[in-house]
Amino acid sequence: MVPIKKGQKVPESNILFVVAENGEYADTDLILCGEEGGEASGMYSAQYIQYGPMVYQFNLPEELGAAIVAIDKDSTHDAAILYQEDEARKISRQKGTLLPENGVPAPDALVPEAVDESKRVERRKAKPIQEEQVKAPVLEEVPLPIENPPLEQTPSALEPMESTEVPLTPETQRGARAIDVSATTQE
Repeated sequence: MVPIKKGQKVPESNILFVVAENGEYADTDLILCGEEGGEASGMYSAQYIQYGPMVYQFNLPEELGAAIVAIDKDSTHDAAILYQEDEARKISRQKGTLLPENGVPAPDALVPEAVDESKRVERRKAKPIQEEQVKAPVLEEVPLPIENPPLEQTPSALEPMESTEVPLTPETQRGARAIDVSATTQE
């Protein structure tokens, strides 16, 4: 959430101010802006109005959160909150005190069943395989495929075939024009 005030100056603009009412807006909410005393002429995201163009300079929310916290430690921007929570977890891990705030699990949380450790150890003991337990695999007899009948004889590619086309000869090509492609083709 980003706090926005009516009349707040839009970053990188000397003439635009917030026209929308005061309030807490979501980071990407579009806020009406316009010239001072005039009508609304455009909209900018709440995060841009509050923090300027830096909100578009980062790809990861953690990076943006670090930049926002560096200039506003009390920010309620989603990326800043994410960054602060991540930093708190890192510190807790380093101290060895990463515990939930309240030790009560959520009502729908899975609760692991208690396991008797003595039984767990017994199950892990390996039992040797007895020769009687190992049986030879049973292989099923697979019938052989039936042979297909021979295919019909097709004309060989080497045998001459009758053609209905007119062969190309100088007499049949009289009307054809030759095109010189050497001048149009790059080599």
